[in-house]
Amino acid sequence: MHTAIFTFTQSGFLLGINLAKALEQGKKHIYTYRRFISDSDLSLNDDCILHFIEAVNDGRGLGKAVEDEFAVSDALIFIGATGIAVRSIAAYVNDKFKDPAVLCIDETGRFVIPILSGHVGGANRLAYKISELIGSTPVITTATDIRNVWAVDVFAKENLLEISDRKTAKKISAALLEGKSIGFLSDYKVRGTFPERVLKDSIEKYNVYITNGLDITKSPALCKIGQDSLLSAANTYNFLKLIPKNICIGIGCRKGADFYDMLKNLKDVFKKHNIDIRSVSHIASIDVKKDEVCIKKLAGALNTELCFFTADELKSAYGSFDDSEFVKKTVGVGNVCERSCMLVYGDMLFKKEIYPDMTFAASVEYSRVYNI
Repeated sequence: MHTAIFTFTQSGFLLGINLAKALEQGKKHIYTYRRFISDSDLSLNDDCILHFIEAVNDGRGLGKAVEDEFAVSDALIFIGATGIAVRSIAAYVNDKFKDPAVLCIDETGRFVIPILSGHVGGANRLAYKISELIGSTPVITTATDIRNVWAVDVFAKENLLEISDRKTAKKISAALLEGKSIGFLSDYKVRGTFPERVLKDSIEKYNVYITNGLDITKSPALCKIGQDSLLSAANTYNFLKLIPKNICIGIGCRKGADFYDMLKNLKDVFKKHNIDIRSVSHIASIDVKKDEVCIKKLAGALNTELCFFTADELKSAYGSFDDSEFVKKTVGVGNVCERSCMLVYGDMLFKKEIYPDMTFAASVEYSRVYNI
């Protein structure tokens, strides 16, 4: 965890030092003014780095320090007035699903206040932790937290699930806060005790569904319910998809294949197999394709990891594959797309699909378990 601590008084600096030493492992960057430092203050842990605010970026000071840390930190902690914190971060606040946790602590350590990303960013959890470490009182204002209501956005983040629609996510939280029940469906195993008013395998006005499906009415958990219910659910009720990132696309292609053709064809094959393309976590191929522009651009467009394997590694993949003698003569192994994806996840989702200048296959991690 990367944490930045900003202090503005002598007592605030001493509190920041003690807090940095008490926090879990990870880099802690402490920002203060040189006049607050004495030799006795400099016995820092190896994971604590001290910065002088007036020296940051040739005198640009606090503003530049906050700008830099906001882009890379998991949490920013201001020990001082909330007004300083709010004004310092205002220009960089962008997205509750991406912004770091921001907290404020008064210089005496009496109160710790999450002021940004309390929920999804983890500022509320960090506030509780800090309160235990320094004996302060956490000041929490997030409705679902103070009323102990299940939060779908936190559940999604903790389980690495992508939320399909933020407006529906807000409606889910609002329904729970109003005392209504929501339905919960999943194509994967979910472990744990379901919270109050979160009804497993039930369809309510608002529902959460863990699925890779593009059209949820064709997805496994909904298909078990029955056709009449499916039609009603599709037309009347609201579903929030929580999309697992657990699919690898294996790709074989000719040199210089076109990126736009590749993206169009991939969307076509995913639609054919009823897969939401946001489920893709990896793209895999043979190492001789590592410089192919179309594959690099596809990984960027889908925000996925790239994996490249040697011909010998591809030969070691377990399974039955549709090998081609031409491909074998060209790159040393008879099938790239199927073998490469199977080296990332062990269950074949669909076998080789052939398009001009390129082939696709996909594997999936069916064994993934989600904790509620």
